[in-house]
Amino acid sequence: MQTETAPTVLTDSEIESLLVDLVSTPSPSTGEAAAARLLVDWMTAHGYDDAVIDDAGNAVGIIGSGSRDMVLLGHIDTFGGNF
Repeated sequence: MQTETAPTVLTDSEIESLLVDLVSTPSPSTGEAAAARLLVDWMTAHGYDDAVIDDAGNAVGIIGSGSRDMVLLGHIDTFGGNF
């Protein structure tokens, strides 16, 4: 029998801090290594069971276990500009 880990609850401040840190990290297309490292370090610090950079350079985090998997996937490359 597998047990499931209770979800980690993040405050708005923690989420905002991660977002600010991430968009403040230069990550042009094909140069996302620093942003991926930031995400892996963040996931490790927040108790993920595993956090790695895969062969394609993606940040991959695993938390919990159970009968189903959920994948959240998004681009982390950025481009300069004034918005």
